[in-house]
Amino acid sequence: MSHPIITCLILLAVCYTGVLTSVLIDLFAGIRRARREERKLTSSGLRRTVDKLTSYYSALFALTGVDAMLVAAALGIKACGGQGFLPFPYLSVLGAVGEALIEVKSVLENIEYKPDLAATLRLLKRLLAGTNPHSSGR
Repeated sequence: MSHPIITCLILLAVCYTGVLTSVLIDLFAGIRRARREERKLTSSGLRRTVDKLTSYYSALFALTGVDAMLVAAALGIKACGGQGFLPFPYLSVLGAVGEALIEVKSVLENIEYKPDLAATLRLLKRLLAGTNPHSSGR
């Protein structure tokens, strides 16, 4: 194998691993949210994760197939003495980044940063006044 192919394979391994990692992080964030809200964990949530992985990897495999043709063309042009373009899995990298960004958004939705501002301000006021923050006085 030539050096550009090894580089492409390493990049593809990073892409596929990154997508798997981002989906697993989203899964764990969803489980934490369900436990925090005292909801029952069901198999349907796990099935959604499997469906998501199937969908993501199907798209990524298709992009990798196109990338394989582009890399082969780039190496073929270079072997014939042409200038060609850099053999790089452009589409796979873009697809993996896009899928990972979708999962980041999903994790942020599961975190739910929506505190009650008034309650937070009352607690802060009590703490600054040196009173018991857990008392019910206003």
